[in-house]
Amino acid sequence: MSVITMSATVAGLVVDWAPGQLRFDTMERSDSTGDEASRLLAPPRWSQSVTFGEHRTLAESGAIEAFLLQLRGGVNVAAIYDPIRTEPTGGITGTLKLVGDVPAGATSMVLTGADVNALGFDPGDMFTIGSGVGTSHHAKVVADADPSGSGGAFTWTGFTWTSFSWIDANYITVTFEPPTRRAFSQGTAVTIVKPLAYYRMQGAPRWKYSTQAYRRSGGAAADFVETFSA
Repeated sequence: MSVITMSATVAGLVVDWAPGQLRFDTMERSDSTGDEASRLLAPPRWSQSVTFGEHRTLAESGAIEAFLLQLRGGVNVAAIYDPIRTEPTGGITGTLKLVGDVPAGATSMVLTGADVNALGFDPGDMFTIGSGVGTSHHAKVVADADPSGSGGAFTWTGFTWTSFSWIDANYITVTFEPPTRRAFSQGTAVTIVKPLAYYRMQGAPRWKYSTQAYRRSGGAAADFVETFSA
């Protein structure tokens, strides 16, 4: 198994990017009361349906075909970033890392970084915790996340000061979906610019050509589902 990364050139030729999420839930219904109960059978997986544009040169088509063929169907793994959401719309930049450990099943995390004190995340922003097939977690922000700003607060009991707490502007709490599949340790890097997820291609890739002089390539398309194992 090899990991084949979609290049910036190939990503720039994408004209239709249709992400989704595959769910693995079961629904149970009572035959007497009609009550329903749902249960998660397995973690959800990201899916992508990717279409590459028409009217491409033979060189551009060749780059697309090379990427798809190197995947060898579902044998190799595709490392792909969202060509539309390449960076957070909330404006946050720089290198981020986890503050504290994040357990499996978590839907929030605390991050720190040099630029956290100014900007944050918007719902829909993407990120990846860690790296590698099966050792990373690709997720979407589901709530506004803005730094709270530095400051201190005293806790009083009656007229007696009992404690003092400090809020650091370089910390930000982020809520996301889906929940983490595995635990991550403090200090793990979090990628926010072109964060990668890992996929296996479903079925066979397809492309076409036109015999008309101004239509050398008729486009290409492929479908992908996230993988957690090499």
